[in-house]
Amino acid sequence: MIEIKKILFLLALLTPLALQAQDEAPSQTLIKNVNVWDGLADKAVKGQDVLIEGNKVAKVGKNLSASGASVIDGAGRTLMPGLIDMHTHVMFPRGIPDHENVWDGGSSGAMAHQGMQIYVNNGFTTLRDMCGPASLSRAISSGALKGPRFYSSGACISSYSAHADWGPQTAPLGAESNHTRMGTSLVANSPDEYREAARYNFRQGAQFLKVFVGGGVASAYDPLESITIRPEELRATVE
Repeated sequence: MIEIKKILFLLALLTPLALQAQDEAPSQTLIKNVNVWDGLADKAVKGQDVLIEGNKVAKVGKNLSASGASVIDGAGRTLMPGLIDMHTHVMFPRGIPDHENVWDGGSSGAMAHQGMQIYVNNGFTTLRDMCGPASLSRAISSGALKGPRFYSSGACISSYSAHADWGPQTAPLGAESNHTRMGTSLVANSPDEYREAARYNFRQGAQFLKVFVGGGVASAYDPLESITIRPEELRATVE
């Protein structure tokens, strides 16, 4: 009788833990009838099922089943890992001059969000944005905006007359460009200013920095062969 009481007491202790584990079990999605390409093989494996638990692939094989799983009929389509764009500019899809002279931050941000949805619909699950407000990355990671995984450099950094100087030719010395107001570019002209720009970007939530050291094809004042940063400025930024 004592042993039975011990067993019943143990079950009483374990039952809430089991129910809690059941409540916390990851959701399951079963994708049926797809051709799976893993990004490594030379060709896709046809006629596969894929079981996803939470956000991880649990099983790949034929005729899989899972009780309670949401089932998606792949209908013979190809299933593959999400694509990654390593170098994109979501904040100025209409070109640097237009986003300097025509579109303000609100319009440019709306275009950026629209562009991110186009990326997702075309299979891109991760974007690496070069020259853009790091707040977009924070908005997506916090759930305030829907979009792909988003890694941001923050505003790209260069000196005057270099690849991040996107103000008009008529701008007086020291004038702030629309791109700087939008958080897509910063102009720095000394080691201290480069260091300050780097710290500002990280304060805003940037995951890495983009610094221009040579000329570019999309800016007005810097031929491709030009060198537009001094070694001590680059060292200050890296530091």
